[in-house]
Order: sequence, then structure tokens, then C-alpha cells
Amino acid sequence: MKTKITFLTLLCLLIFSDGFSQYFHFSQFYASPTILAPSFAGNVQNSRFVANYRDQWPSIPGSFVTFAASYDLHFPKVNSGFGALVIRDQAGSGNLGRTDVGILYSWYTPIARREKIYFRPGVQLKMSQRKLDFEKLVFNDMIQSGALTSIEPPPDIRDLSLDATASVLIYAPQFWGGISVDHLLRPNESLSGSDTRVPI
Repeated sequence: MKTKITFLTLLCLLIFSDGFSQYFHFSQFYASPTILAPSFAGNVQNSRFVANYRDQWPSIPGSFVTFAASYDLHFPKVNSGFGALVIRDQAGSGNLGRTDVGILYSWYTPIARREKIYFRPGVQLKMSQRKLDFEKLVFNDMIQSGALTSIEPPPDIRDLSLDATASVLIYAPQFWGGISVDHLLRPNESLSGSDTRVPI
């Protein structure tokens, strides 16, 4: 059994060697399990509330500030877990902000009862809003002349999109491992009206 698990782990590392990332990161990622994968929703016997805060590079203007809060609970009668997740991320002096609100669902079933090995797929649906405060941006002509920029500000820079995440988790009392795939709906992340899709 251990040989099969080792082989599957090495195979996954070889297949998924490249990764793409667009978002914040927490240094203590294990303390925010539902951000890692929706399969972690309801994976504890009781309900769970988690709050995370990160302020990266606070000594420079326009630091990167992220807040996340999640709540999930376990429903043993239907072998399921449900949860909700809110993330607020603000980056740079232009207050490039992102707010995600999502719901999570996971289901689990044993694949080897004697060894207590479980298979747990999960899914998350989330609504995201991006916003940019154009008035706080600094352009080259502002630095050279000291006057206001000649660039015409857009009426309102906001973007609302729907996205989804799927994950699979295999776990036992001694180990756990899994994979998570984000941006299944490939939302348009452009704030200028062009078509800029986020890669899966």
C-alpha cells in the first residue's frame, strides 16, 4: 500500500510540475485550510471558525494587506461538509482591491476502511469583485510637472465575476495529500475592458 501511495505522489509531482498563481499567500497556510482547498470544508468533527490577517511590507507606502475569514461545519449523517469563506485583499498605493465571497461543499467516503483511508472531493463557488482607486495612482506626468495627470479617469473601475474551485483530498490518520484546481470558469480580470482571462 505504501509503495502505491509513494508512486502516486511522485507521478503527481511530475505531471503538475508547473504552477500559476495570481493571489496572496499566507505564511502559515496550514492555518487557513479552506483557502487551500474546498475539500477541507467540514473535515473536523465540530464547527470551525478561522480568521487570518497578513500585512506584507508594512514599512513602505501601499503595503499588501489581506484578511480572510471562514466558517465550516461537519454533517456526519450525509458524509458532507459545508462552509463559507470571505477574503479581502488590498495591494499597493492605488488600493487595488479584491473581495471574494464563496460557499464550499465537500463529501467523503472511505476507500480502505481497515486502514481508515478516505477520499474527499470538494467544490467552491465564489463571487469576486475587483476595484481600483484611480485617484490614488501616480503617473509619470504627475512626477515631472507636479500637476494632475492628463489621463482621463474612467467612470468607475470595478469588476464583478463568478468563479469556481475543485479539489480532491485523500487522507488517513498518518497522512493527507491532494490537489486543488482554481479558476475553473476563467474569469476576465481586466479593469480596462479588454479580455484578460485568468489561467486555470
